[in-house]
Amino acid sequence: MSLGVNVCMFSGRPDPWWELSESESDKIMQELQRERPKAEKLSARNFLGYRGVEVFDRQDPCRFDRAVVYDGVIEYCKGDETSLFIDEGSSLEEYLLNSAPSPAEFSEELKHMALQDVQKNVHKRNNE
Repeated sequence: MSLGVNVCMFSGRPDPWWELSESESDKIMQELQRERPKAEKLSARNFLGYRGVEVFDRQDPCRFDRAVVYDGVIEYCKGDETSLFIDEGSSLEEYLLNSAPSPAEFSEELKHMALQDVQKNVHKRNNE
């Protein structure tokens, strides 16, 4: 199994992306498949800047077309179907951002900016 990760953050140039190793892919699939509470709604995404992390199953697209992890919600997309689940504490989102290989397209500065946005969203949710 091979999962691809895409960080949604740019407009007008390609977003940073990478492929996970077999062991990382297995770990992420276990996380994506574990039972989670359903989420009520998606957070509004920014039009500019960081907008979440997309995960693609490159070898078995039958499971889902993509999963988008952003602001405490995992959005599974399969055709016209969408399912929403809670990413408690945005832990999966942080893990995915930290899975980036050494700076290639996703520099430490960009990773830091995205992780700051994740923490800001967690803080905002905890204070609502």
